[in-house]
Amino acid sequence: MYHEVWQQILSSNKIVILSHINPDSDAIGSSLALYNALKGFKNVTVVNFTKELPLNVDFLDGFDKIKHEMPKSYDLVISVDCGNYNRLGFEVTSKIINLDHHEVHEDYGTYNIIDGNLASSSLVVYKLLKANSIKISKSVATCIYTALVADCGFFKYESVNAEVFEISAELLKAGVNANFVANMLTQRVSLAKFRLTQFVLETMELYIAGKVAIIYATLEMFRKSGAKRVDCEGISSIPRTLATVELSIFLIEELNGDIKVSFRSKTNLDVSKIADEFGGGGHIHSSGAVFKSSSVESVKSILINYLKKVIHE
Repeated sequence: MYHEVWQQILSSNKIVILSHINPDSDAIGSSLALYNALKGFKNVTVVNFTKELPLNVDFLDGFDKIKHEMPKSYDLVISVDCGNYNRLGFEVTSKIINLDHHEVHEDYGTYNIIDGNLASSSLVVYKLLKANSIKISKSVATCIYTALVADCGFFKYESVNAEVFEISAELLKAGVNANFVANMLTQRVSLAKFRLTQFVLETMELYIAGKVAIIYATLEMFRKSGAKRVDCEGISSIPRTLATVELSIFLIEELNGDIKVSFRSKTNLDVSKIADEFGGGGHIHSSGAVFKSSSVESVKSILINYLKKVIHE
């Protein structure tokens, strides 16, 4: 399939690389890895529906080239790290190559390369390039590595195996500065995000003998802190560090009245099944869902009632 997909890329004239709305580091890093690999010989554009992108990846080559509107004409879309067609944010009128690593996903592409065993979507991009003997430059390697370490929690998560370290070693040989990437990803938090984090953690409540923690961010918290929607990244995992907590849930009030819910677990609890129950999806330990036109309190009530049936004290 890697060879067939590459031939589709080579035969296309105008390519758009898309990732999911409210992109994380894997979505941006994977997109820019592919962009930097193709830009020398193909007409390629990177697009994301969300205008406020995570600034902790602004050091990646091509970040300033990301657009927020689809071009008038294109004959191929490559979707990266997006398990659900609707999360692309745009109606696509061409064939789609779908590159992803979510266990719960839709095969919405004309061509689908999906490997739920991989630690990041950037590894799908890596394998696509390697399978077709494409030299991986320092720029491409940095994008792939950044996406990888961000999505596997700097090698903390269950998705990490020997292959992850082997590929990481190859990327370092290609010129990646691991210390630089780590500092850029983790050591540039804004004061506004600090304030938002403080507000959010003050909302934490524990349920089911301390196994479940729920936190939330309201529009008023964003206003008071000066933080943006993108500043929520990473906050959902904080309650999971508590000794008793097996499931951390983060509710975010959106401008359109929706409530975005992030689920994070650290045991054998498969949160993708919980997310799927509410129309969402994702990974075993990291998933999400959206409750349309709802409120924080109503969503909390729905989730608590459901979780009491599936998690026992």
